Amino acid sequence: MTRRTDQLHQMRVFSAVAQEGNFAKAAIVMNLPASSVSKTIGQLEARLGAVLFRRTTRHMVLTDEGQNYLRMVRRVLQEIDVTEDRLRTGDEVRGTLHVTMPVAFSERFLSAQLPAFCKKYPDLMIDFDTDRRYLDLVSHNIDVAVRTLSPGQDSPFMAQELVPHVNFLVASPDYLAAAGTPRQFEDLARHRLIYFDWPRKLDKWQMMLGNKTVQVESQAVFRTNSYKTLNECALQGVGIANLPADYAITHLRSGALVHILPELKENRGRRVALYHQRRSESAKTDAFLRFLEEATDTHRAAVVAYLNDLGA
Repeated sequence: MTRRTDQLHQMRVFSAVAQEGNFAKAAIVMNLPASSVSKTIGQLEARLGAVLFRRTTRHMVLTDEGQNYLRMVRRVLQEIDVTEDRLRTGDEVRGTLHVTMPVAFSERFLSAQLPAFCKKYPDLMIDFDTDRRYLDLVSHNIDVAVRTLSPGQDSPFMAQELVPHVNFLVASPDYLAAAGTPRQFEDLARHRLIYFDWPRKLDKWQMMLGNKTVQVESQAVFRTNSYKTLNECALQGVGIANLPADYAITHLRSGALVHILPELKENRGRRVALYHQRRSESAKTDAFLRFLEEATDTHRAAVVAYLNDLGA
């Protein structure tokens, strides 16, 4: 390798280690032996004359110097990726588009519409990842990532709003006919509750009652990490579920689900599409963001209208 190539390789390895937290995971991401990753970080620290990581038995934590270097490295790698992508593709929608998002979002909004997008742009190869891990956009060369930003959370990347991420308590009419309808949040303790719970196994909800936070805690009768499954269990009367508004809204309007205690809600923030490459500089990123906007437009309008009706 030339000196410049070696420096670039060291930067990419460093960014991967910073993201993954240890050599072994970074080695998998980079498709390198763990010993090579460790050696590369040692060479980088020697070249810079700075300690970038504090080592523990299980994790590697960035030092202050490491955090400052990471910010610079991500900017450099981003500019390189943007420049090379622009040279390869120009204004045409072609090349490879790397996308990551939660599987529930993909199934809910995109799966049925993605084939049409693929046919529209036959020269574009889409690397579509629905891993639950939050992959770093720069070190993993991600073009677009659908994420949830919690209330007040900012992001170092550009963001396109998709849908609000607000959860409601819902149940089927059959369940309520058999078990009764809760009139206040304390009543929930005697009901059958079904939980979306990933990755922790905590059977509780923290919700807002006006400006007050209340906690609903009761043993689950069903727990899953699939919103699709949770939605189906609610529809078929297994119990009361805490569903995202964009999942529940259609069923609420049809009467298949009933909104329980509508004064309670859980504001999880905003679902957004994050991207680090300006849309004007990447035809493929711009095309996919437009597709995302169109695919979620009807749902976004329905959720916003429902929230407005509630005064949320």
